[in-house]
Amino acid sequence: MPAAAATSDETLVPTDYEAGHFIAVPKTSRGVPLRLMVDTGGGGGNGMFLLTADAVRRAGLVPRSCADGAPAVSVVPASMFDVTSGLPVSMHAGACHAPAMVLSDKLGLAGDGLLGAGYLSTFEAWHFDYPAHRLSVEPPQWMPPEVPFIPLGFPRDAAGKRNAPYPSVSMTVDAQQIAMLLDTGATAMPTLAGEGVAHTPQVHGEGTTSYITTSIMNEWHRRHPDWRIVPDGDGLFHTRLIEVPKVTFGPYTVGPVWFTERPDRNFGTSGMGEWMDREIHGAIGANILSHFDMVVDYGRSRLVLLHGPV
Repeated sequence: MPAAAATSDETLVPTDYEAGHFIAVPKTSRGVPLRLMVDTGGGGGNGMFLLTADAVRRAGLVPRSCADGAPAVSVVPASMFDVTSGLPVSMHAGACHAPAMVLSDKLGLAGDGLLGAGYLSTFEAWHFDYPAHRLSVEPPQWMPPEVPFIPLGFPRDAAGKRNAPYPSVSMTVDAQQIAMLLDTGATAMPTLAGEGVAHTPQVHGEGTTSYITTSIMNEWHRRHPDWRIVPDGDGLFHTRLIEVPKVTFGPYTVGPVWFTERPDRNFGTSGMGEWMDREIHGAIGANILSHFDMVVDYGRSRLVLLHGPV
């Protein structure tokens, strides 16, 4: 870690690093381990992370109902986690005063849940040191070093208050700047065809990717028919993959990068775009981000790149 970025007050979060994904591995106050994807593009709200109902049952947690909004939500009381859990507690837990929200198993959330944007964004800054496989939370007094950064966009009200926690970020492909969701949880599920060409690192059949809308993919293919495409390259929705020779991200260039196709509606105003500050066309995931030691600086709306890509 660069000396300018290190602080003695940072909170190290216990994680497993799996093919580009950070999986937080906290324990409940009874010592039951949990596995939570760290996902800047994932859900949650009012400072709460998300737990599946199955994980709550398995861990012996006792949820309660909270009527902070309509309808009421099921939450896990703070007493179920303590300072030894390995997770920092948000100071913005809303009227529920609870660290976690319980989701129905029918939603199909992988693992035991996730640390999503509604939780992550209530802290000053999160340090994703991908090369070192290390995740930490910077203290409120943290100051970024003078290194390159990329602005993060958030929707704001008339008073300038952030009213959604999902960050947009720009990349440049083929001299075109494209707005994207910053998505540390973007997941690849390669088919045999996709795996044979993209060679995506995987754990239990899952790896990392970046998403691009069908319309942008079609435009890339029209302009560059030599860019490789894999039909049915991803098994989740049986969509295509496209290989982009280089992506400019801030002052740096990485590549080649494989993008997974997603329908335009996923990122339009009836999808993720409803919660964004501008029109987005996909999501930047860890097949790009994992080249960097970076800080998601929510307080200053910046993605701080502590050094060039590795």
